Amino acid sequence: EDEEEDEELRAEATEMLLQLVHKATTFKTRLPPSLLQALAWVLGEYGYAAESHTKEEVLDKLCSLVVAADDPTSRGYLITAIVKLVAQAGACPPRAQQLIQTFATSKSLDVAQRCREILLLLQQPSVMVSVLPVDASCEDIDVDENLDFLGAYVADALSRGAPP
Repeated sequence: EDEEEDEELRAEATEMLLQLVHKATTFKTRLPPSLLQALAWVLGEYGYAAESHTKEEVLDKLCSLVVAADDPTSRGYLITAIVKLVAQAGACPPRAQQLIQTFATSKSLDVAQRCREILLLLQQPSVMVSVLPVDASCEDIDVDENLDFLGAYVADALSRGAPP
């Protein structure tokens, strides 16, 4: 894999999505939930690659989208994108902090839980950076294909009569 090409792709995707956000907010257009969720994921993972906007500006745009979002799933994705960028920026802008505090009491349990967890992470910045690393989607994950760690559990279940 060519890391330079990957970075270029991330930057281009980020720029195109930021243009879409600008158009949507300028013309008060609602984006479909699936697009909003994909946009949130990309900007949360690769917002740092934006060439025309600072992380703080990307954060501000995401905050505007959270307020405008009318479905809790999209709002959850956007809030997660915000905290990823906050971890990368090293500080939480006041607008993002206020937004997270406001939605910590959301009627949506998913949104409320995310916000409460974020508020706890904001109290421990080193932990936040550790659990939300930059470009984490590209990290290799070791997979135990044999699932050896389940051996004792399976043996116990079999001894109790579970079908093999």
